[in-house]
Amino acid sequence: MKETEQPEIWSSSKMEINITLKLTEDEARALHKMTVYGTKPFLVWFYKHLGTSYLKKHENGLISLFNRIEKELPKHFEKIDTARKVLNKPV
Repeated sequence: MKETEQPEIWSSSKMEINITLKLTEDEARALHKMTVYGTKPFLVWFYKHLGTSYLKKHENGLISLFNRIEKELPKHFEKIDTARKVLNKPV
């Protein structure tokens, strides 16, 4: 290697952790109802009544969780509600 050439050295790492949480329909609907007012009102109430020490460092995760719940759960509720209507129709 010539003196002016720089060695090519690089590295990269990636760690991904996924957790699957299995909920009953009632649990999923309750979770969804907890999030319908949005993240900001939830955090204002939480911080006012319980302080910031528990949740502040996880605020971004909470925002992501609320967004995911609002995006994903309603379409499953629609399927469940439609199936109930179909199954409860008289033959």
